[in-house]
Amino acid sequence: MPDQNEHCKMKIPICMFVFVLVAGEKNLDMDVSVLTNFVVNLVKTKHTIVFSCSLKDFRETTFALMERNQFVSVVHLNDTYSLPSILTIDSHARTSILVNARCSGSSELLFEASENRYFNKSYQWCIWGVDLDVQSLFPLKLNYVGPNAQITYVNETNDGYAYWDVHSKGRHLKSQLEIHLIATLINGTINIISDITHLQSIDFRGQFNGLTLRGASVIDKENIISNEQIESILSRPTKDSGVAAFIKYHYELLGLLRERFNFTVNFRNSRGWAGRL
Repeated sequence: MPDQNEHCKMKIPICMFVFVLVAGEKNLDMDVSVLTNFVVNLVKTKHTIVFSCSLKDFRETTFALMERNQFVSVVHLNDTYSLPSILTIDSHARTSILVNARCSGSSELLFEASENRYFNKSYQWCIWGVDLDVQSLFPLKLNYVGPNAQITYVNETNDGYAYWDVHSKGRHLKSQLEIHLIATLINGTINIISDITHLQSIDFRGQFNGLTLRGASVIDKENIISNEQIESILSRPTKDSGVAAFIKYHYELLGLLRERFNFTVNFRNSRGWAGRL
């Protein structure tokens, strides 16, 4: 094991890299302990990626996380970067992603993350903007913020900060954001209100409250138009001309999912498979 002096020497090249990388600065206006508590005490990951445009973010956040045995990567939001090359399936552990929403490039980052389905179980996102509204950070135009999203939004309160769990039943279906309080940070002390693993679990998010989703099926028959007609044909246990066995298998599987998650489906019909489903 290296001694403390060797440990400090190991940090110097990384620190120099941070200073060279960053150009320009915006005020964070937030205690760095908000981010370290998120990573270390709430989501408990080992790898952290910091997206920001602030020299202060990189300097203070990186040092604080490294002192807590975190592997830290930094990305300047005003520089050119490739998100698919940063967020890869080859991450050695679950990853925390810290985003300074005060930076002008954060909206493009969040849009690309939704476009490529990066709001998933591999990444714990922490979005902070101090005084920014969460609805402005995740507008309806985002392609996907689904029930499997692991997103924490941080805002400032009268006596500290609050952490909020954010997800949706499907932003692409124009579902509203669902926001639940995870914890507060007051005078440097974190107060956990709800277990974040429970808030992000299938048990907590499995209730879709009868949400109507769009569905498609292939029935090669004339004048099959209404949802009632499609449901009647697919639910019959007998063979039907123009209906493949796979379609009925799919319908039975969907029935189990509808019962488990409590949603409904409005079907449309396609006469054939190629290019129309």
